[in-house]
Amino acid sequence: MRPALVQVLDALQFCVSDTHWHVPPFHLRPGEWATLVSGDSPDLIDPSGPLIRTLFTLRSPEHGTVFLHNQDAYALPYVGQQRLRAEMGFVPSSGGLLSNRTLRDNIALPLSLHARLTFKEEALRVDEQLDRFGLRAADHMFPHEVNGYTRWRACLARALILSPSIVMLEGLGDWDIERGQGLGWQRLREYRQRQDNAILIALPSAHPEFEQWFQQQGGHIIRYRIAAELPLQGATHR
Repeated sequence: MRPALVQVLDALQFCVSDTHWHVPPFHLRPGEWATLVSGDSPDLIDPSGPLIRTLFTLRSPEHGTVFLHNQDAYALPYVGQQRLRAEMGFVPSSGGLLSNRTLRDNIALPLSLHARLTFKEEALRVDEQLDRFGLRAADHMFPHEVNGYTRWRACLARALILSPSIVMLEGLGDWDIERGQGLGWQRLREYRQRQDNAILIALPSAHPEFEQWFQQQGGHIIRYRIAAELPLQGATHR
């Protein structure tokens, strides 16, 4: 059995607006994908963003141990976490694109930072992503000049351009347009079928229609809830 790419080994707890949340232990192996769904939905609190950023090591939990690529993610020094993030893909709900860069430049950014390619090789790789995600006609446009679903596809294209083995998404992007048949989700399903990656999605609340579809696609639903108890005094994420 292949080792897990994502492992939550004990009760992961994180805080949003003075509300403490509990995530049960789980693991994802290559070829698997899962959706984290809140079982509690307090008014005006969306825990999905802080949760996926915690798992991506962009913020620290109150308690819990997470292994990514067989490394204790929170025990790594800053440089180690930076290197780990470079091996993963992240798609925030707002798109997370640089406002002063075109869609093409945004998609090229991971290659410019982390790949050792010639200018011609980089341009070819970006062209392939633009075609794959239906963005060729908008490649010269800035994020504020396109609609939200186009921005989401551009962010997904950027997240996948380095072929990461772990991909994390905040929210559903264009799923609601065509119930999983939209271009972004078609490409995500194709990517998952390569069987060498794990995909993790975080939702703020239950979405029965998506959950049914997702389970039909072989996905796992993991419920996270408001914590009944706070971590013991003095306990750490280690």
